[in-house]
Amino acid sequence: MEACVIGAGNRWREDDAVGLVVAEKLTALVSRENAALFWIGERIFELQLYFERYQKIALIDALPPETEPGKIKIRQFNGSDTGLERRLPQRTHNAYSLHDLDLLWQVQSAFWNGYQGEVMLIGIEAGALGYGEGLSPQLTMVLPMVLFKLEQMILGFLRAGF
Repeated sequence: MEACVIGAGNRWREDDAVGLVVAEKLTALVSRENAALFWIGERIFELQLYFERYQKIALIDALPPETEPGKIKIRQFNGSDTGLERRLPQRTHNAYSLHDLDLLWQVQSAFWNGYQGEVMLIGIEAGALGYGEGLSPQLTMVLPMVLFKLEQMILGFLRAGF
């Protein structure tokens, strides 16, 4: 097994849990494609362990709320990507994560350290980030469409050759 799908987020911060929820809903798709599935919650520092083990990683997390809950933002990387600029982690205005050590920086760090696989970094715009379990009504309403789009994108990613 060379591929995995990872959901990140915080179950107790409303839409920050969307990466975990989406990963759970993709369980059948991922197992059908013979890929591993993980829910890492907020344990972003563990990502480097996955880069050591898997050649294809689809990583799903929430984006900060702006104007369109459920909007999907995707960036793909591979070992020959020339757009991997060295930068320090951002604390407040991350484009791909809500975490202090953002996911984009983690992906870039893996490639700077010799990772030769492929990564699909998937951000889903949140509607609300208050305290509480469960997605906001805005994100819940668009979740079926988000899942439909992501199933197709992730399926293509997992099936594509190296």
